[in-house]
Parts: sequence; C-alpha cells; structure tokens
Amino acid sequence: MVLVDGAVAIRGENESEIAKALDSAKTLIHDISDSNIAIASVSAKLESAAQKLF
Repeated sequence: MVLVDGAVAIRGENESEIAKALDSAKTLIHDISDSNIAIASVSAKLESAAQKLF
C-alpha cells in the first residue's frame, strides 16, 4: 500500500543508492511541507534511519 503519491523507499545495494533515495525522500518532504521546522525534523529522522542501513 502506498500512502503518499511519489513515496520513496530508502534502501539500496550500496551507500550511493541509499544516498540517492534519501535525497529523493527529502525532496518529496520539502515539496509537500510549508514548514521549515517540519522539514528539518523529518530530514533529521530520514538521515538517522538511513545511517542504520550502512
């Protein structure tokens, strides 16, 4: 089930693929949010989750 049109899975075979997915997810969050605080919060959580994949 997809909850967000354009949702991005943060995964990949290597660090480069994960970084690209992370950038795509951040772009999605930025495009749908009007709050810089919300963007910063979600971006930090995405970074933290991605670090666990390395």
